[in-house]
Amino acid sequence: MRADALRAIYGSQMSRFADDLVPLLRPSVRLIACGERKPGTTRLGGHPDLPPHIDWPIRAGRPLSFIAQLDLPEIAPLDEQGLLPAEGMLWFFYDAARQPWGCDPLDRDAWRVIHAPSASLQRTRPPKNLGRGLVFDACALELRSEMTLPGCYFNVRDREIPLHAFEWYDELRDQLKTESRESIHRLLGHADPVQNDDMEHYCQLGLHGIDYQQAEEYPIISRAASEWILLLQVDTEEATGWMWGDVGRIYYWIRRSDLAARNFDNMWLVLQCC
Repeated sequence: MRADALRAIYGSQMSRFADDLVPLLRPSVRLIACGERKPGTTRLGGHPDLPPHIDWPIRAGRPLSFIAQLDLPEIAPLDEQGLLPAEGMLWFFYDAARQPWGCDPLDRDAWRVIHAPSASLQRTRPPKNLGRGLVFDACALELRSEMTLPGCYFNVRDREIPLHAFEWYDELRDQLKTESRESIHRLLGHADPVQNDDMEHYCQLGLHGIDYQQAEEYPIISRAASEWILLLQVDTEEATGWMWGDVGRIYYWIRRSDLAARNFDNMWLVLQCC
């Protein structure tokens, strides 16, 4: 995939900036909605396959919605940098009823990511007090390797790429995609932002209990935003019946050090929409 990405860069109108763009390439796993599958496999929505000792995550007495489960041995061959655990499962939950944006430090309990072994899984029905509209249809995922460049053009401005190259850059990013459909679910790599916000700063400040509007008061903390990487991007998806805000996306972020330590308790989530 990297060879294909290099050919795309050097064969595009952005080729004069190749020395700046190539170091920015990050591999990802594109998750393409395709239908239902057997229990224990990677999918969006439906009912999760959980070990019996895992309790359903709740927030202020209300259960979170189940978003996705990832079978890590299935994904491992596509994880080119070996960032993820090679064994077990990851489960993703979110407060789909209130859909917090992740801009407020008080949003911290509105999502949950669980990592556990994949032995003795059982299909788990959601708690009865989770509304019917907050339990989503199951959708299987096809996995593909996909190289990515930063989704926000301002993230490459310091590379001396001129503003008039906006359109060329977007065309190049589209060339790197292995699937043209509008919904973009992605594991790792660069995010595909809906807005030109620096999501990593939301994550860094929120985790430290600081409102985003106070960022200038905490320059040391703010500078550490570069430690954050995208774990999972979940798009609005017709197959599951969910919509984030106004045709938006939710992004689960994690610090590199926490991912290396297999610590999924310090995750942060950002919602963006049109």
